[in-house]
Amino acid sequence: MGAVPIIFATFPLVARIEKADMIFHLVFFIAFTFVVTQETAIPLLTRVLKIEASLSKSAKSRLRLDPWETDKPMS
Repeated sequence: MGAVPIIFATFPLVARIEKADMIFHLVFFIAFTFVVTQETAIPLLTRVLKIEASLSKSAKSRLRLDPWETDKPMS
């Protein structure tokens, strides 16, 4: 969410629109505030609401990450 609005906010700077620096700083501050707020609030809310995401057996990855592992049957 954070990068796209900031990139769009550079367009007025490139076009040399009046008060473009204020537009850029305002968009940057709003995007930064939303990202920081969500990053801190979501884990807190999941703990307070006791929400836990668990993967079903079919959703778990079957990718082997160890290249040195011998051919063992996957469980």
